[in-house]
Amino acid sequence: MLFLLILFLYPDTLISFDFFHILKDNQRTDSSWGKIFSGDYLVYISVEKPIKQVIYFSGDTMTVNYPDSKRAFMIKSGITFNLQGPGGIFGKVGYNLKKSGFMFLKREVNGIQKIETWVHPKTKLKIIYTLEGERIIGVTSLSEKGDTLINVTYADYQRVKDKDLPMTLKISTPDYEEIYKLSNPTLVPFNDSLRSYLEVGKDTKIEYKGFEK
Repeated sequence: MLFLLILFLYPDTLISFDFFHILKDNQRTDSSWGKIFSGDYLVYISVEKPIKQVIYFSGDTMTVNYPDSKRAFMIKSGITFNLQGPGGIFGKVGYNLKKSGFMFLKREVNGIQKIETWVHPKTKLKIIYTLEGERIIGVTSLSEKGDTLINVTYADYQRVKDKDLPMTLKISTPDYEEIYKLSNPTLVPFNDSLRSYLEVGKDTKIEYKGFEK
């Protein structure tokens, strides 16, 4: 889910996308669909089917909420999910990686492509991203030993307001492959009604993971 943190818009306004998601591994193929709501400081992933859930990120914590069963999980990570703009991974990518605790290692230029490598000193996670002009076209995450953990490609860009946004994300790991197809980008106000729909209710039981460290 970290690589969905690329979507950007403006304070008090979100952009919503319909999404269709396919997950393939060696044994099965699963699909899900719903909506993504994204802004300058937040991302909500609202899954409608097969199981209704809302996933969102704040600081170094990911929250997974199951509103129908009134259960939620708050999972603490070693990496800050920083969405401060402009642009998440669309705009000032290095700025956002630095704010998320990564350190710059090197930059390579190959024609119109720019490739930068960053490392997280705590987790030793290495991020290599490639830009063509202002558009990000790929991100690779490497372990401390140099093994590829995840590779993400971004394609089918569409102009929304004054930003180019990718409508297709392909994610591959040693164990599975994912495809996200986004459509129908729409500007929506982040009002109280939408906030109450997306966030954890007061009567929800919350389980905490990773906070004991």
